Amino acid sequence: MKILEAQSAQLTNYEVYTHLTELKRKSNERVGNKVLGRPPGNLETIVREILDYFDQAPNPLASKPFPYNESTIRNLLLRLREFRFSKSEIIMMINLRPANLGNLNTIVEELEGRFDDEQQEAIVGAICEVLGKADEEAERLAMTNNANQARKESMDQESRQEPMDTDG
Repeated sequence: MKILEAQSAQLTNYEVYTHLTELKRKSNERVGNKVLGRPPGNLETIVREILDYFDQAPNPLASKPFPYNESTIRNLLLRLREFRFSKSEIIMMINLRPANLGNLNTIVEELEGRFDDEQQEAIVGAICEVLGKADEEAERLAMTNNANQARKESMDQESRQEPMDTDG
């Protein structure tokens, strides 16, 4: 494989999700007993793990009903055009779906200096209207559960490791 152009485009999580679900669908197409277009084994693992990541809270793609469709990104761009955001700021807004000013402040560089309070509220309002408002309590609970699970796995791994001999 040869890389022709590094980072020729930036993609949103939705675009990656759509591409991977299509790739997975195509790889599962069958003609008779043969699978067409079977990808390498590690690709299937990577695709499955990425799709699992997208299906876990607090990721907006895990929301039910599904918050994105073909016109979502276009609608959000039209609503936010007047604010002149950078491409990376827009992508982060789509990927993270900030539901309050605190979340938006982590995405937009110099938010308070660039926009007054009314504009900031309008931005958050537009995002919530187009992408839907996140269930913050469910997301907080999922993040807590994920952190507890990671902590437990880390402790289990540490307990399985043998103590090192320091006597030399």
